[in-house]
Amino acid sequence: MFNHQQSVDYGFSLFPRLIGFVFVGKLASADAVFRTIILWRWKFRELPQSIFGIRPMNPRGDIVSV
Repeated sequence: MFNHQQSVDYGFSLFPRLIGFVFVGKLASADAVFRTIILWRWKFRELPQSIFGIRPMNPRGDIVSV
């Protein structure tokens, strides 16, 4: 009689909420990685001209208007 496990009834299940939080967390992480990659690409493309005043050039060597 003392060995049987008792379950507590909260009136709702926490499992769907846990799955929802996990999904939202993974989605937010993927979004953060995507935004970081995009912003880093933009930042490092624009970085030389912002620090050194260098204008970007295309592969032929022509100055590109910004």
